[in-house]
Amino acid sequence: MSAVSIYTMFKGGFYDGLIIKHLPAGDQLQTYATDLEGTPEALALNEAKNLAGPELLQLTLVLRIILIVAFTCLVVYTRSEKARQPATAWVILIKRRP
Repeated sequence: MSAVSIYTMFKGGFYDGLIIKHLPAGDQLQTYATDLEGTPEALALNEAKNLAGPELLQLTLVLRIILIVAFTCLVVYTRSEKARQPATAWVILIKRRP
């Protein structure tokens, strides 16, 4: 659960950066966030959010694919290591029981 919390913090900061990238140069996100609905600034903020959303989803998808591949490789590696290791004394004793 803590990994999700950490990821959410980074994702939020990345999303804010994407929104700022789609706003006019030199403007601050706080000035757009406090404007009333229907004003040109609020419309520009909504358009920037709509453009930043798919980029954030694409990043999340790529991250999940990377993690799936990494953990799959880890599982395959650990299973191959277990096959190479000699049996422990407990396993040998259990197998010898009638």
